[in-house]
Amino acid sequence: MSPTSKLAKVAGTSSPTSGEHISRFVETLLNDFPASWKKWVTLVINPQNEGRIITMDAITNTYERFVAYDYKDVIVGREMEDIFSDGYTNFGWKLVGGLDSTFGLSPVILRFKRNREILNKAELTRLQRQFEDDVKKIEKLEQSKAATAFVTALTVGLAGTALLAGAVFAFINAKMMPLTVMFGILGAIGWISPYYVHKKILAKKTAALTPLIDQRYNDISDVCEKAYRLLA
Repeated sequence: MSPTSKLAKVAGTSSPTSGEHISRFVETLLNDFPASWKKWVTLVINPQNEGRIITMDAITNTYERFVAYDYKDVIVGREMEDIFSDGYTNFGWKLVGGLDSTFGLSPVILRFKRNREILNKAELTRLQRQFEDDVKKIEKLEQSKAATAFVTALTVGLAGTALLAGAVFAFINAKMMPLTVMFGILGAIGWISPYYVHKKILAKKTAALTPLIDQRYNDISDVCEKAYRLLA
């Protein structure tokens, strides 16, 4: 009996009810099909008048093969959480969880896993290190913007404090009243101006460093694209 005629015969009969009978039924039927058919053949069974489709893929995937994984914990700042979560997937890593810091503050711990037998592992690891280096450079550039503005504003504020202290000492001696007034005015300016100094310098540094930061993001995109192609 040909596979086609046997399929027609089986489809018209009542299907087995137990799991053991179904397995034996499918195995027997597939043995009669040529090897080239087994990749695409579809069997239609109608238990209790409800259509079910059993494909060869569903049968061969019943038993999953053993897979060993590498695990990696990455500690990142909250502002870089999305970059690492999205970027690491291009190197074969899968995000499996994370530990949020207390009160929602940085840092955040991201947990990944990856098949130990992944193809092109050495090249993926090299690209991953390049990705991490680019991210660190971005973090340093971002910190540089804020640090320069903060240090400058703090220096101006401390100078204003020193001038106000000088004005107080000069006030104690009535003969130094003009010096008291001068130090008082300069000290008040030193206390008021740090906010504006910080804002101005931050804007200036941002304008200067933004092109460099954008270039690093472009480098990250290129690295991730190369890694993604290795996984395809």
